[in-house]
Amino acid sequence: MQQQSSIKYTCAATVWTLVVLLALFLPARAIDAPESLSIPGLDKAVHFILFAILTFLIAMALRERGISYKAWMLCLILGLFGLSTELIQTLIEDRNGDILDFGADMAGVVIALLIIKH
Repeated sequence: MQQQSSIKYTCAATVWTLVVLLALFLPARAIDAPESLSIPGLDKAVHFILFAILTFLIAMALRERGISYKAWMLCLILGLFGLSTELIQTLIEDRNGDILDFGADMAGVVIALLIIKH
């Protein structure tokens, strides 16, 4: 049963990683959100949620596989991933990298790790 749960979390983490990449790399004009959705801070909340869920799924996949990990190491790896996504966004039309987005990414990682560890 543990192996089946491990596979579910691994698949979920993989699919969610693709969702994160799509959400962060899709040109802004492709989303074409109505003005009514222009809520201050919504962008940061989305980054926070994307990375919190990603952290949870990866941590659970590791745990279910019996792989021990240090929270700081997972934080570092996901931090590098978040930083990379922000740098890559500077190369995409209608997108721009934002240090505050990276901060929201890291906040999602840290909060998810704190919840998982307690």
